[in-house]
Amino acid sequence: MRDKIKRYQYVCRTVFSLFCFIATLVSITQSFGSVSAVEGSASANASVTVSSACSFSRTNGSGEYNGILANNSSVEIIGSTFTTFCNDPGGYAVYAIGYSNNEYGNTDLIYNNEPTSANNIKTNGDTTGSGNSNNGSSWKMKLVPVENNFTPTIENNYSSYNNIPSTYTKVASYNNVTANDSDSTTGSSITTHYQATASSTQPAGTYAGTVKYTMVHPGATPAPTIDDIIYLQDFDDLASADKNNIISSMKPETNYTKLDRRDDQEYTIAKLKDGKVWMTENLNLAGGTEITSRLSDMPEDYILPTANGFQEGNKLPESSQTGFSDNTQAYVYNTGNDTNNCANPGCYSYYSWLAATIGSLKSTVKGGSDAPASICPAGWKMPNSRSPDSPAYQSTDFYQLAVAYGATENQNTTYTNTFYDEAGTVTIPNFLLAGAYDVSRHWNGNSNGAYWSSTSDSLFYGFNFGFGSTFVSIWNYTSRRAGLPVRCLVR
Repeated sequence: MRDKIKRYQYVCRTVFSLFCFIATLVSITQSFGSVSAVEGSASANASVTVSSACSFSRTNGSGEYNGILANNSSVEIIGSTFTTFCNDPGGYAVYAIGYSNNEYGNTDLIYNNEPTSANNIKTNGDTTGSGNSNNGSSWKMKLVPVENNFTPTIENNYSSYNNIPSTYTKVASYNNVTANDSDSTTGSSITTHYQATASSTQPAGTYAGTVKYTMVHPGATPAPTIDDIIYLQDFDDLASADKNNIISSMKPETNYTKLDRRDDQEYTIAKLKDGKVWMTENLNLAGGTEITSRLSDMPEDYILPTANGFQEGNKLPESSQTGFSDNTQAYVYNTGNDTNNCANPGCYSYYSWLAATIGSLKSTVKGGSDAPASICPAGWKMPNSRSPDSPAYQSTDFYQLAVAYGATENQNTTYTNTFYDEAGTVTIPNFLLAGAYDVSRHWNGNSNGAYWSSTSDSLFYGFNFGFGSTFVSIWNYTSRRAGLPVRCLVR
């Protein structure tokens, strides 16, 4: 039997002055089969197919709040109760996703319907008052099961207030029959709750946001695709199986545009020939940007240095106007889209090695150590490298990338023990001849390129991936004071 799918849509609103939550409800119904018997057989061979009849309905509550929030006050908003009736022996699963401003994955509360406003309230704000750009304003959601004979299970920590999901995330499930002919009125119910917090600096106005809920059968749970990834950091929230499925389904060397949650800047990403997902634009994180473990590539217990160029409050150093002159300092050189020193648009920012690794190996002198943190987005990392005498040489990210694009290990008098592309045929898409900055000057722009690795060579040097018209080298070592671009890849 072929399943028939019916969709129902319900709307409930919650306002801060106005939040809105949309529930998209999916029901799968299977038509009855016929009763039949094989001629000359016993009647025990007769069979009948019972339809799978499921529904998902909303009752109670408008989900609106029209009160006043100020000075880091918080309010709980009880939304709606969703009730399922389903005789599928496999039960059901409920998925949720942020859907603000008619965009899947948008989890902001939109300020006065201005989708690009810096005053939008983020779902991941720190309610203690020291979090995102809204200084502590936030909104979150949780689900409460209605206890009866068919009490559902709340998934993924949504039994307490948690971030609005930016990709389809399973938030509730029931693994057995939830209603049958003898008990067709009880069903299985979930109540939605939302929490809004406003800091003392949050501008007055109306804020509207949306969450979409979808009920599916276990065999039809929606697997996320690359189109469900809105932010670079979304890769950090994926289960391993989902991440692998997304990467395997991406078209090779095809650019997809995603956002960095830290500054809403767009980047293109692609699966390259090594099978890994890379940024295909240079990182352009500006000096002064806040760096936290929630949005950046750093352990939760890592404390950003407050010396050696770093600022108080977990911020990347401000952009240097005089270049780099000290290999124990963190420097950022934001050039903008500098086409004078780089033939291709998108050269952007340069970072000292200490800035690129956010000081996480400041005092390391042992060669071959990988920095445990970087300025890449959460879920991403700086590629690693090694010298040819290291046992891990061929397992590094830059080695595998170079080999995938045809580089071979040859020797000549100029580039001893490096990859050497004698025919000049190794070209990696969108890897730019951006040169470097050092001591107030830009050098080798339009002729050579290099990208920092996460690997330290010594207290004064870091490994980088270098390339030009006739060579590719995965183990250049450069003074940590040099300003090089950064490319990130998915962990």
